[in-house]
Amino acid sequence: MKQVDVNKQVRLPLSKTVELVVSGVRFRLFRAAVTVVIIALAVAFLMTMLSESVIGRNVAAAIEEKTAPRKTLGFWVGQLTSALTVPKLTDNVAELTPGSLHWTELRDWGELTDEQLTRLAALSQLKQMYLAFFDELTEGDRRALVGRDLGLDIFEHLRDSDRWAVFLRELPNVGVSFPGEGADTFKAFLTDWHEAQPQLGAIIAGHSKAFQAFRDQHLKRSTIDEYLAVSPADLPELLAGYGYQMAPEDVATVRSQASLRRDADRIGKLFRAPLVRQAVKEAEDLEKANEATVDMLFELVASDSGVEWLFRELARMQEQIDELPADIDTRADQNLEDRMIINSRSIETFSLPKQRVVEVAKARLADKHLQRVEKHVSMTTSAGGYKGFSSRTVALLVVSFMVCIVGIANAMLMSVTERFREIATMKCLGATDGFIMVNFILESCMQGIAGGVIGVILGAALGIGRSWAAYGSLALTQIPVLEVVGAAILSFVLGVVISALAAVYPASVAARLAPMEAMRIE
Repeated sequence: MKQVDVNKQVRLPLSKTVELVVSGVRFRLFRAAVTVVIIALAVAFLMTMLSESVIGRNVAAAIEEKTAPRKTLGFWVGQLTSALTVPKLTDNVAELTPGSLHWTELRDWGELTDEQLTRLAALSQLKQMYLAFFDELTEGDRRALVGRDLGLDIFEHLRDSDRWAVFLRELPNVGVSFPGEGADTFKAFLTDWHEAQPQLGAIIAGHSKAFQAFRDQHLKRSTIDEYLAVSPADLPELLAGYGYQMAPEDVATVRSQASLRRDADRIGKLFRAPLVRQAVKEAEDLEKANEATVDMLFELVASDSGVEWLFRELARMQEQIDELPADIDTRADQNLEDRMIINSRSIETFSLPKQRVVEVAKARLADKHLQRVEKHVSMTTSAGGYKGFSSRTVALLVVSFMVCIVGIANAMLMSVTERFREIATMKCLGATDGFIMVNFILESCMQGIAGGVIGVILGAALGIGRSWAAYGSLALTQIPVLEVVGAAILSFVLGVVISALAAVYPASVAARLAPMEAMRIE
């Protein structure tokens, strides 16, 4: 009997396999391009969301830093000019750090212990959680639970036993899950909240006494901005006499911010003069003077040329005022221009230097821009969830990648169907099942690499562009390069991985084809 020698099948090196795959992709360029586009769109969507998210978080941190001086001034203006209320006090207490200066203020005004104030802080945090629950309810659900009451009135409403029974009966019917550990915990909170009212009242009374005494002593002939703009260097010691606790490093911030706000108010008062409004109207080429706004004036004087224009106009107006007869205020036959001049005498008291006007105008416009961006950031970053993504966004990302996987798998199955004879020929020439699978998976990975690169570039451009449109130039200065690169790597790798996973089933179909059966298929 003749001996038959069976040699091992020849295994092609990886470089040759890649060469065969590239050749196959080149001959099926259109179908490969479709797959690349599917992958690129999915990766671009993910990259856009990730880059927007990381830029948004950086912008939020930058805004927090830039608005800190304004918020510091706002805090002290509120402390020194307005009485505390229970909602305002509890919101402050909920965010306090034990042992901080403001903590000491409130504790001393209410003559409380640290333990009592700690308890008030815990109750205030629970208050915010429960009120957030009621705010989320629809009007119908809220009325079913607590009637027409809103805010802190809800807690008083539910102290009545009959109303509490109604609340318990209707609670399972609302579409929002109740926070905390259930209704029993909420009932205990209501009792503790009622018992804490005298302590809250003591803090409010102590603060009211302090700010009244300060106002009577220091704000008789000036506004709070005027006082703080020229406040003494020993302001913390002065305020300590009324129970206030100001950090020494806050003095310079409060003084500079108050000075800016005082001078901005002076420019704003200048705009009330009819002659100034008329000048702004002519400069902006408006049809009517009442279409002019004070922001237009600030935009006009935020440059050297603009402030020169303002002072020329003021000089011209002053000449008109000087030419008026001394008794014009009492005349009955005054025309419109005369009345405008009489009502514009306030320009005589305007004394800010030119450079100060430019500085204040620029600061005012920058703060306006920050306020708009801050509002947008608070709306876009309040969704919570993973990396700031809302559950809806996460669901969209998952669906987009599922569609991507299905699209890739479908394209690869079509490729297998078209290549039955090619697969059979390769098997007849000694190709193993493993080689066939590697061939198709490698082809899909190559398409994934191409789609991933295109998607990352497109997604990064879209993410940065959308951030710039939303946040302005602040977004371009707050791009976290390392985080964006990390997002790009993650998006790229994910695109390649899903390409490989989507090709597994089509590759296994190709590998299981019997050579003779595949050769018979037309």
